Amino acid sequence: MLLVRPLNGIAVTVAAILPIVGFALLLWVFGLLRDVFRTLRDGQPFVPANATRIRRVGYAVLLGEIVRALLVFVANYLVMTHVTSDAVRFYAVPSLEVYTVVAGLVILVIAEVFRAGTRLDEEQSLTV
Repeated sequence: MLLVRPLNGIAVTVAAILPIVGFALLLWVFGLLRDVFRTLRDGQPFVPANATRIRRVGYAVLLGEIVRALLVFVANYLVMTHVTSDAVRFYAVPSLEVYTVVAGLVILVIAEVFRAGTRLDEEQSLTV
């Protein structure tokens, strides 16, 4: 027998807000990457703003993974608490994707490389 109880308003609100936050984060990252690619196209990759932009992308990847993990957990929790079955047992376990976290950390390292490259580029331009 499968029994499904109706969701309350808070659960529906949380389940609706998390994807919106994730999508807004994605749009923000696309804007940052667009600005980085513009400087690359213009032949000026080592501008100080690029290090900041890339660092923000790294933080956004980490935050995006947290939002994704929360969304999956909330969805699993809602199923676990609102669906009852004799044959199936549901579990809600929070989990982060290690590869995504590592990718976010690698992006943060790349941001530091850009910051160092910016400093070297500024020093070289001052050398006569």
